[in-house]
Amino acid sequence: MLVRMKFPFVTFMLVLVAVFILGLSITSAAENKAVLSPQQQLKSGIDSLIGVLSDASLKSEAGKKLLEKKVVRLFKQYFDLAYTSRMCLGRYWRKISAAEKDEFVSLFSDLLKSTYVGRVDEYSGETVCYRKEIIQGSKALVKTVVNSKGKEIPVNYKMIIRNGNWLVYDVIIEGVSMVRNYRSQFSSILQKKKFTDLLQQIRNKIAKNQAAKDAVKEPQRG
Repeated sequence: MLVRMKFPFVTFMLVLVAVFILGLSITSAAENKAVLSPQQQLKSGIDSLIGVLSDASLKSEAGKKLLEKKVVRLFKQYFDLAYTSRMCLGRYWRKISAAEKDEFVSLFSDLLKSTYVGRVDEYSGETVCYRKEIIQGSKALVKTVVNSKGKEIPVNYKMIIRNGNWLVYDVIIEGVSMVRNYRSQFSSILQKKKFTDLLQQIRNKIAKNQAAKDAVKEPQRG
């Protein structure tokens, strides 16, 4: 059974990914010439996200669908889901075909969206404090603290440079890695079952999430 991590609001929204980058390329020298630092790139994304979530015109039930679309569109700029998918599958990534990789990335993207996008209206003024960034070649770690209802939650972001932009590929919340969490779940399934069974479990989870979302929309009777 696939389970989701429990994230503070701003953090799990930064895990949501709308699209993926097909094909994993080796980082070139040109890719290392980033215009913004990892921390600047991350802050730009989070500031834009908070701006959308704070838009009073999108607070109504009618505005929620537009809010979801804006959030999904925003994440196209800040994530490398293909690399995240590769990390989540670990050694099993090398054992599957190119077509299977494409299907997994697509389904994993849909899984994240179905798990988190319906919660866009939960934002309640959370803020982010940026503490430190550590750059090692084509990768970086940005350390932050999310302030949520008086509680400080340490959240670190692992990033990789792609075509001059720093993109998030893992989020670590209070020491718990999103990538390691999913890798553990996927590995547990693949040790006993086939890759096609994992894909079906992901499809089932997506369908379950959608059914739960539709049930919430159903008007109360009686």
